[in-house]
Amino acid sequence: MKKILGVFLLTLLLLSCSTNPVTRENFDAGKRPPSRGTGWIASVVPGLSQILNGEYLEAGIYIVGSVIPFVVAEVLYPGEDNMNDIKGGIMASGSFFWAWNYADGVYSNNTRRADWERIAVNKGIAIPIPKRVDISRLHEGMTIDQVLVLFPRPSDINVTQVSNVRREQWVYENYDVYLYFENGYLVGWQY
Repeated sequence: MKKILGVFLLTLLLLSCSTNPVTRENFDAGKRPPSRGTGWIASVVPGLSQILNGEYLEAGIYIVGSVIPFVVAEVLYPGEDNMNDIKGGIMASGSFFWAWNYADGVYSNNTRRADWERIAVNKGIAIPIPKRVDISRLHEGMTIDQVLVLFPRPSDINVTQVSNVRREQWVYENYDVYLYFENGYLVGWQY
């Protein structure tokens, strides 16, 4: 029993890693990973987020691990409305795989998207601002992470360092939008 549990935990550990990361070597400007919202929605279906990110082995394991327990539980205990302990345990394992699939799908998608955007900016590829961005939601004092919830990475970042003050100008060329940061905090914008 301990060996089975050990193999199971090792499998989960391996599955929790992004097996198909975006690197400079495999970067393709035409294959932008799905948006965060699409990644969250796709993660609801076992294996779909992994398929969208090219993680086919993980997708197969999540599909099997999420669906098969429910099928086995219904085959072994057909039509039992009041679940016994064994049927409940089998279905709980399927639910656990589904939950792990969701967490891994969201994490992998967000990681791949952030890596793709970072490499795209370094290669000089402009990343357009989504049309749903509302500039009126910006306010002074926001951190860079808070701004990245509203905006993607900029097409260009100009940095100046004077004494202990780091100033950044984020340039969104296609939209004539400029964001200004000092020491990681938003101090102004121009559009």
